[in-house]
Amino acid sequence: SPAGVESYPPLVFSFDPGVQGIFQLTDFEPDTELMITVADTTLVSVADPLDFFDLVSFTFSPEPAVTNGAGNLTLMLGATLRTSGNGTLYSDGAYSGDFTLEVSY
Repeated sequence: SPAGVESYPPLVFSFDPGVQGIFQLTDFEPDTELMITVADTTLVSVADPLDFFDLVSFTFSPEPAVTNGAGNLTLMLGATLRTSGNGTLYSDGAYSGDFTLEVSY
């Protein structure tokens, strides 16, 4: 979640705690509402490209996303991490991927 809160369904265990994304948005007009869009994406195991997670249902805080009097905003981003659901074990290690954070106003 944007607050860094984690929840897991049964039989899913985390070895390392997740962390929300924190973005500093600067140089906008003061007190401006920003529209935030993030498309779903896939993270692929660096060790085994057949292992992957999907990042879906991005959420952010604060909502609405409004810049302060100086035109800046600290945006916290959360998402749901989804597995294939096929019951296979995942590689322990790094997973890599990209996503685009689109800001319009």
